[in-house]
Amino acid sequence: MQGLLKKDFKIDLVILLIYHLLFTFAAFYFVTKRGGDAQHYWFLNEDLSQKKWQDFFKPGTDIVRCIVYPLVKYFNLPFWTGFIFFSLFSSLGVILLYKIMIEISEDNRILKYFTALLLLLPNLHFWSSVIGKEALLLPFLVLIIFEVHRKRYFSLFIFVALFFIALVRPHVAFVLLLSYTLSLLLVIKSSIKYKMILIGGFGLCAILFSVLLVRIQNFDGGFQRVLKKYDAHIQYFKSTDAYVPLDQYGISMKIFTFYFRPLPLEKAGLRYGIISFENAVLLLLSLVTAYYSLKFFKILYTQILFIFPAILLLLLALMYVFAYANFGIIMRAKMMVLPFLFVLILTVMSTAVSHQKLNRHKSNHI
Repeated sequence: MQGLLKKDFKIDLVILLIYHLLFTFAAFYFVTKRGGDAQHYWFLNEDLSQKKWQDFFKPGTDIVRCIVYPLVKYFNLPFWTGFIFFSLFSSLGVILLYKIMIEISEDNRILKYFTALLLLLPNLHFWSSVIGKEALLLPFLVLIIFEVHRKRYFSLFIFVALFFIALVRPHVAFVLLLSYTLSLLLVIKSSIKYKMILIGGFGLCAILFSVLLVRIQNFDGGFQRVLKKYDAHIQYFKSTDAYVPLDQYGISMKIFTFYFRPLPLEKAGLRYGIISFENAVLLLLSLVTAYYSLKFFKILYTQILFIFPAILLLLLALMYVFAYANFGIIMRAKMMVLPFLFVLILTVMSTAVSHQKLNRHKSNHI
């Protein structure tokens, strides 16, 4: 029986991998027709004769160009091959995420159906098949979840993953670090000395991430400059077809829009139809998750795979909703936190199922 389960698991992995790689074609077609950062990352229409590989040894966007440089400069590979390479790399994250979700589901058939449903939603696969930061970040984001799931809270892999994420997007790494530190302080029972060491470690990492962020962005002018930059983003997005007036919403509506809009019939077109279906599914599952979170909060608040994603979902949204006012950019930014949302949903559902089984067992012995 165990051998049969392992065989089924391998078959599911192959199907999931093929499904993920199919989005390579969709991503290539989309960028070819509409343009995008992928063209910049692949040095399209750029003369590399005067540029050296070490010119791109910098944090931020140049990390992607540093990885791409030898493929274009020395191997002269065509644009479409980049989508295959990036999709293959991001598939490591998809496969690892599937493994985590199956382990959380244990042998419950309903939870496995939820796992399949969540992993078939397109947004995660599409943006991690485009040449860009999202494809590079996905395996490292999922690696953090994997180590936390295995209760290796101070694993070297977590610090390596956070460091790489900081090289690409230091602000995201900071939010991850803050969320993780807060979740450890809330969940892990420890001494005052231990907590002070944890806070000290957070401070050192935060300084490192801040240095990387300053190397990417110019912060002369302090907080006012940040506000002006946010306002500049909003003004630009107002001229786009996918503009959504986040700047005019209250904070709760901003967060709701970030995670669950557009909803069905809100926007016309095939792309919006697909993403609105996904948002409707996530909204429904999130409502169910919220209900069971409240019902079993006394159990869940001791589980780090509940607290960590919950804090991260809130903080990441708060970071982005004041700067982004475009459905396309929102979809891409949201993609980074989807693995955490999926794991949160499965963790809560698994707790609810286990509690129901326990009650049923008790009632049978009365």
